Amino acid sequence: MKPVHAVVLLCCVFEISAGNLDLLILHTNDMHAKFEEITPLSNSCNQLEKNRTCVGGFARIAHEIRRYRKWGEENSRKVLFLNGGDTFVGSDWYSVHKWKICSEFLNALQPEAVTLGNHEFDDGLDILRLFTQSLKCPIVTANIDVSKIEPVKKSVVLDINGTKIGIVGYLTRETAFLSNIETLQINEEVKAVKEETEKLDKQGVKIIIGLGHSGFKIDKQLAEEVPLLDVVIGGHSNTFLWNGPKPHKEEVEGPYPTVITQKSGKRVPVVQAYAYTLYLGRLNVTFDDNGDLIDFAGQPEYMSSDIPQDQDILELLEKFRPAVNAVNQEIIGKSSVYLDGMCRLKECNFGNLVTDAMVYYSAYSNKMDVDSWTTSSIALYNAGNIRNSINVTYTHGNISKGELLAAFPFENEIVSVVLKGSVLKKALEHTVENYENNYISAQFLQISGLKVVYDVNQEIGHRVVSVMVRCSNCSFPSYAPLNESADYTVLMTDFVQNGGDGFDMIKNNSRNISTYGISLVDLMLWYFKLQSPVYPEVQGRIQFLNSPNSASFISSSMYISSLSILLCLRYEFLQY
Repeated sequence: MKPVHAVVLLCCVFEISAGNLDLLILHTNDMHAKFEEITPLSNSCNQLEKNRTCVGGFARIAHEIRRYRKWGEENSRKVLFLNGGDTFVGSDWYSVHKWKICSEFLNALQPEAVTLGNHEFDDGLDILRLFTQSLKCPIVTANIDVSKIEPVKKSVVLDINGTKIGIVGYLTRETAFLSNIETLQINEEVKAVKEETEKLDKQGVKIIIGLGHSGFKIDKQLAEEVPLLDVVIGGHSNTFLWNGPKPHKEEVEGPYPTVITQKSGKRVPVVQAYAYTLYLGRLNVTFDDNGDLIDFAGQPEYMSSDIPQDQDILELLEKFRPAVNAVNQEIIGKSSVYLDGMCRLKECNFGNLVTDAMVYYSAYSNKMDVDSWTTSSIALYNAGNIRNSINVTYTHGNISKGELLAAFPFENEIVSVVLKGSVLKKALEHTVENYENNYISAQFLQISGLKVVYDVNQEIGHRVVSVMVRCSNCSFPSYAPLNESADYTVLMTDFVQNGGDGFDMIKNNSRNISTYGISLVDLMLWYFKLQSPVYPEVQGRIQFLNSPNSASFISSSMYISSLSILLCLRYEFLQY
């Protein structure tokens, strides 16, 4: 859809009535540091793709926000731009410049309010404070102790043509295990938002918008259970809402807006705008004199290559480009294959590469007895920490440091721990706890030294069908069934060892914790230097029973037949 048509379609929805307040709410969420235009698959554009197929980016978002604001001035409509958090993390731009570039680009968009996402906490509270203090707009999050992160407030009240509009923020409680909140307490969203809306109501605020980063499920819960909320603008789950034929590959999860009806009969529209600067949310709402929502409609706008990029935003990119170019021009290794970072539902070759590199580093670093090839034959890596794929199609196989930093933006250290087999199995169960309906989960573990079969049709906690474990104290690597009472030395990041992504069973049961003194990024730099060109493959380490939605599935009969053959072979071997 070309921009000129977008305005006409959007603005013909309502007739202007005297006394009514008409608002156009523009919104983004989970922009994830995509400051420069990207491919439709959310990866960095190369020179051949630029000006042809690239989409998104802050320069296009800025162009559309400014265009709608100008239209609003010309038509006596107020336009609000709200941001739902997670501007941090997701590109080489962020890996190099961190909070400073996020601050400058958000300020350039001039939002009326923003909320905090979980990734804003990744570098700790001291860094977060530098970011929040640099923003030129209100920051709202009601379910935290805002005194610890100035100038964050629980809410803000805007005066729109003499009408008070409250915006109440909220943050996912998952931040406690997804990020680095230190001693900060994150409270339950519904209770906190309800209390704040009641305070605003007593101040005479009759229109209240929820602006949060807790995921679509919580967004809908808030819309249903907080009587004073009129509109909910969400984030965190990258939910794509759309009406009619979709413009691109994203799976539609509901209409835009999705409408929740409260017990009183009040209807509350709930929206998100997917992620990565690919869409700009657009919700048109009309309130009467009493502050009651009487009409609403909208549709996100796809940030296609047809949309112009504002020059001042492109010039702002140039301010930060030299340092980014430096890391992008530093070639750190080669790959003969595409490194697939889509690792949250299935085994991926990038995950295999990372976990194999961890095992290789351990074996390389530790001098072993002749009867043992390594101390740690098992490695786990949470898929949420693989943020990008690396496409070597246009680079003759070369991988830059910038691409590596974009794929692995977190400063996690490598550790080894001793776990009981029963704890290892619980960790694997946790991997597929949220697997229903192809829910993309950061806790999905990529593995080395294990072969796992899951059946996600079973109850949570009973989905691991079988686990084969590679031996370490052996003359040559081979696999045997997991022994739940045995001890296993397992490699992972300190993030997972500390219970990140919900791995409390590891945090609470780790023994003999040993730090290798190397970050995951430095380990990968070392590995690429030593092993290039790499060519990792998907090897069937992770299999799904009766799950045709997965790329790696086997039927029950196939699994039973294979298991029978293995048992027969094992029996014959034992006879000799």
